[in-house]
Amino acid sequence: MKYSELRLFILHSIFCLLLIIAGAYFYLIADKIRLLIILFMIVNLLFILFVRNKLKIFDDSFVAYSYRGIGILPYIIEFSDLDCFELLSKHRIRITTKQKKVTLYIMNASLFCDELTEKYDSYQQTVTS
Repeated sequence: MKYSELRLFILHSIFCLLLIIAGAYFYLIADKIRLLIILFMIVNLLFILFVRNKLKIFDDSFVAYSYRGIGILPYIIEFSDLDCFELLSKHRIRITTKQKKVTLYIMNASLFCDELTEKYDSYQQTVTS
């Protein structure tokens, strides 16, 4: 199952709104080339908003997004490196790995935590067997 990363969703929504305003302005002044460029950018941004930047849980790992130097980038956390995780609030989960602590901001944090618990428990059972 996929879960939306809250910070990136808000950031892309703001960019999409600004591009729609810019597109309306270029439509009013009849600048067709810039309007086409803006429409192309809006389509790409909507694709990123609804398809990319999702947290995914696999059988032995999951994809998360964290701030790293130049921006919010994806990385894979394997269950073998995972120490613990806890639900902090409606939209936040703290993940503790062997290297560092990471706070994830997710739209459905409680559902993500439930599915992560289920997958992690099944992973632990296969490792001990």
